[in-house]
Amino acid sequence: MKMKEVKAAILRNLYAAYEAHGAGGCTDLAALATAIGVPENTTEAALTAFHDQGLVDYAPTLDSVFDIHLTAAGIEAVEEPGTEAFDLVQHVHNVSVHGGSVQFGNNNTQNITYSTVLENFRERLVSSSADGGDKGQLLDAIDLLKKHPFASSKV
Repeated sequence: MKMKEVKAAILRNLYAAYEAHGAGGCTDLAALATAIGVPENTTEAALTAFHDQGLVDYAPTLDSVFDIHLTAAGIEAVEEPGTEAFDLVQHVHNVSVHGGSVQFGNNNTQNITYSTVLENFRERLVSSSADGGDKGQLLDAIDLLKKHPFASSKV
């Protein structure tokens, strides 16, 4: 898991604890590392970065367990559009498909037509190890389909 994904998972977990239990919502390092599926040292490295930014607070308890929670600034950052923390928590893997448009994240839209899909299929077929005769027939059929007016419509 990349550090950006680790940070996103940490913020999501801490924000969920905040939403469930209010300002007192916290977790410990071992539970957090287990919840996001990474080693404690990786989790602690990300927490240190958040702590340095003033977004997360953590301190040892009497039993040497670290209580970790979002600070007021961390909560505000997670809830404020345009901040890195907001983007990590709110917009990870956000994909929306509406008619012929595909949106990735926040305001990134790509229009896809059938001709685009056919061209991608054609490129994969050309680079495949399919039999020469069959491949040739399929390539001809794709080229014929791409000329049809239907191919210029949105997926």
